[in-house]
Amino acid sequence: MTPNPCESGANWKITYSPTKVTFEDTKSRSLNNPNPTTIESTVTFSGLNTQISSYASITAQIWLAHPVSGNCEIRLYVPDGSYIVLSNKRGGNNANVFNGVLFTDSASNLVSTNSFSNNVVASSLQPEQSFSNFIGKNPNGQWKLWISDTVGGSNGILNKVILQIQGKIQK
Repeated sequence: MTPNPCESGANWKITYSPTKVTFEDTKSRSLNNPNPTTIESTVTFSGLNTQISSYASITAQIWLAHPVSGNCEIRLYVPDGSYIVLSNKRGGNNANVFNGVLFTDSASNLVSTNSFSNNVVASSLQPEQSFSNFIGKNPNGQWKLWISDTVGGSNGILNKVILQIQGKIQK
């Protein structure tokens, strides 16, 4: 597995097993522009089953430090270009509420209705749109975690991303 050449300097770790693939990226990316700005973490998977099954479990854990979490939109894209919204400007004026959060369909709290508190990270949240929207999609190709600071004027940093697909994933 080779990293995307657009991501030079990325700190990659990809592990495969018959039932799980994990991507970990520890390259820091800054949202520090006076204008709205966007950052991405990308990975290319290959050698997986040609479709994500209904038995697969997908999770994304992110460490996003941001002083106004409600300014950020967070999406996860699959190789065909479709995406789900993990958080659409949630967290209000609270700082750092996504600095270690695990997005998973099995979480008991929804990101859309969670009561956020300043500098308190929810341990796990259901995303705005379910990871099950990816059932039937081909997982081979480029996946992308996309974060947009839709307001600008505040500094944020993405410190780490862990993307995991579990289930019978290899051919």
